[in-house]
Amino acid sequence: MRDKPSIILLSIDSLRYDCVAWAPVRPHLEALGIDGPPATPELDRLVAGAYCFTQAIANAPYTTSSHASILTGLVPPQHGVRAFMRTALGAAVPTLPEMLARAGYRTLLMSDVPRFLNPVGLARGFEQVVSDPEQALAWWGCYPDSPRFMLLHYLDVHLPYGFSKSPADDEINSRWLAHNRARIEPRLGRWFSNGRFDYGGCKKQLHAVHRGIVQGEDGLRRGLEWYLDGLAWFDAHRLRSLVRRLEELAAIDRSIIVVFGDHGEGHDPTSCYRLGHACLMFDDVIRVPLAIRHPDSAAGARPGDFRAVGGQCSLADLTPTLLDFVGELGRWERPEHPWTGRSLVPRSAGERNGWPAYAEYWSRFLRPGSNEMEWTLRQRIVRTSRHKLSLIGRQTNGIRDWAELPAEAFAAQLYADVLGRHASAEDVARRARWARWGGGLGRWVEYQRVRHSREARQIPKIALYDLPDDPLERAPQPIDAAGDAERWAHEMLDAMEAIDRNACPGEPLEIANGERSLIEARLAELGYLD
Repeated sequence: MRDKPSIILLSIDSLRYDCVAWAPVRPHLEALGIDGPPATPELDRLVAGAYCFTQAIANAPYTTSSHASILTGLVPPQHGVRAFMRTALGAAVPTLPEMLARAGYRTLLMSDVPRFLNPVGLARGFEQVVSDPEQALAWWGCYPDSPRFMLLHYLDVHLPYGFSKSPADDEINSRWLAHNRARIEPRLGRWFSNGRFDYGGCKKQLHAVHRGIVQGEDGLRRGLEWYLDGLAWFDAHRLRSLVRRLEELAAIDRSIIVVFGDHGEGHDPTSCYRLGHACLMFDDVIRVPLAIRHPDSAAGARPGDFRAVGGQCSLADLTPTLLDFVGELGRWERPEHPWTGRSLVPRSAGERNGWPAYAEYWSRFLRPGSNEMEWTLRQRIVRTSRHKLSLIGRQTNGIRDWAELPAEAFAAQLYADVLGRHASAEDVARRARWARWGGGLGRWVEYQRVRHSREARQIPKIALYDLPDDPLERAPQPIDAAGDAERWAHEMLDAMEAIDRNACPGEPLEIANGERSLIEARLAELGYLD
């Protein structure tokens, strides 16, 4: 067993692609007049000598679905974890820790928020699940003669940025709050006294502070300034502590280390909250950093040394890549599918070609005819190194499809299908009054007004973007003209229909009644629930 290298996966939740040293371009920061990200010496030390993939794509803009793709090598329709906290991994889907355990590996998952990874099946195959990095590192030291696989999931770069989500870090968070007093003290002063603060009392309020900062026209820049400060804080504190402990254990130079963001943190023009991630999949949300450091190729490397690898890949490629590194890919290789993960080992050996990446985003909308919420596939994309094809909404064919709907259902559909976003009950009620008063003509007028609104024009329902020429995705192209890009777009539309027909339905969540309220409270603190 000693011949097989140990593996450490470091998932830095919400880490943007343009906030790492190896990013070749930073158009989203430059557009806001931000010179660049902060120095991150500990992150640079950890990936010294790594292969850094400059066009890695997350398969979903939220943690559960993205990590499911990372740990299975499949995209969301294949593994079944789709709408956030609604379905779990399909029973027949093997996970990376299960595969490695069959090869003799000891396995452990450390997450700041294990409560919402466990119910969706992401703990399957791990011997232990802990929320304290010290426990994880102690476990690592207990098995020096066995290959080990450890996934470390940190949420410090998740909003509110820089704040540790681990329940064991009150002291670090006290210092963080003091560091941010000018920004947030007026809102949280009553939780702050004598250099300490009430952790349990202020967690929920921190999210409210974040929403206040990122709201309004200048919210994106203000939020990103806090985000960059939080990334620097994380690098200087919790990440520094982790790197030092890994060095003490001689783990860095003897293990395969993979560092990535499970999704980014970016802009959503359809929301008054300008910065987030479970939102429209522009590149600042869906493009992520990915670095793979192999001990055989990184020996003697210094911080700042890395091997940039071009061509697109996705996080679903991690499972086959790691199985390839440890000689287990042949046992688990699946029949070829256009979006199933593929090994990146040939790419690290010099092969430059990339392949398309698929991602999808589910959101909650008002159910037509009621005040209840339902989950809907809001957006899906297919991206290559040059083009991105984006589909938003359920693609209805026009007002005739809604002729028989009640007024409230008609109003809700306007938001879901035309604007492509969730509406508040007050918004729906206001539009429903107009629909009831105006009858058929009123509905037609309202539909046309919304369809031609600035917001609807800003986010087209079906769009093709040329990313090198339009990196901020502000100039969608028509897909009904002749040309190679348009033919590719139509092929991808057909492929999406095929993957929908063969989608894995996923499994019900396994949450005990006593756990449900704790999970929902934790998700609300992190901003995932209203």
